[in-house]
Amino acid sequence: MDAWRDEIITSNPLKLVKVPSIEDTDIRPFSEPEMFQILKNSTGQSCNFFALAFFTGMRSGEMLGLRWEDINFTRKEIDISRGI
Repeated sequence: MDAWRDEIITSNPLKLVKVPSIEDTDIRPFSEPEMFQILKNSTGQSCNFFALAFFTGMRSGEMLGLRWEDINFTRKEIDISRGI
């Protein structure tokens, strides 16, 4: 791109690159029965961690970065403002 801009080459080679099409895929690593089986066999904080992941779609780094002040129990909202 710099060579084209600096007029070292006469045409932009990026015009030849085809942009790949993106398929809209629905990724579901676990079925609903599998999720409930995992939760049934989990205990303590791991059960809470899995439940939060399954039902919110949060990433693990986002969940690890949560603080109590990020959770509004009245409005039933979680503010995701950091990740680890």
